[in-house]
Amino acid sequence: MKRIAIKPLFDFLIMMTIFTILLWLAINGLGLTSHSVFYAWATVALNTILGYILCEYAHALRGTKFLQILLIGQGIRWVIVAAIVVLLMLTQSVNITQFAWATLIFYACYLPIEMFAILNKMRFEKKLEKLLQL
Repeated sequence: MKRIAIKPLFDFLIMMTIFTILLWLAINGLGLTSHSVFYAWATVALNTILGYILCEYAHALRGTKFLQILLIGQGIRWVIVAAIVVLLMLTQSVNITQFAWATLIFYACYLPIEMFAILNKMRFEKKLEKLLQL
């Protein structure tokens, strides 16, 4: 098993934090804050963090295990998110329309961040391997 480098994870968490602060400032400035929007954000942010951590773990494995872990993890991620969505809709007084639209918008915003962070991690790993071979 390969080492897991901390720098890409730290960069991802910094990027998530900065983006989230800016996003919430914009949402608040537009007067769109509500508990339904907050729950949507929390669900999508958790999904994004789980996705990145899953990719970190899968990337540390070699060969066919990478794709296996990634695909199984995707399924588990979606089951977790679906369960959270169902629980919120059944137990909390969320505005379903607001929650659904906010979830879709947040997902569209956070997905590129997750993908960008994964690409940066892979680039970092390649550079690190080259440096270690010298």
